[in-house]
Amino acid sequence: MWLNWAIKLVDERRYLGYVQATVYTDRSADIAYVLFYSAWGHGYAREAVRAMLDHLRLCYEVRVVRARTDCRNVRSIAVLKALEFRLAGRTRNVKVAGHTVVEDWLFTIQLG
Repeated sequence: MWLNWAIKLVDERRYLGYVQATVYTDRSADIAYVLFYSAWGHGYAREAVRAMLDHLRLCYEVRVVRARTDCRNVRSIAVLKALEFRLAGRTRNVKVAGHTVVEDWLFTIQLG
């Protein structure tokens, strides 16, 4: 099941980004999130991802959640660590356009 939610700042009636989850029959999920630049640094990503994790646990009985990020994305890594995700693996990838070798990091969390 593929789930998507918009992140909206109600008082100002503006959108801040979105969160997504793909839920599998084995009670695991992969998540992703995007916050617009103007919303960075206010804790919105952490709040939205926390709400999504709670929803996945309560409504879909998800037990394991995975998130992947480029190792250079320090803001995303900080969000995941603040939510108690743990680094579970690294994959080296070659970005064709710039011929740059980077690592994608896999983070996981157990939800109960």
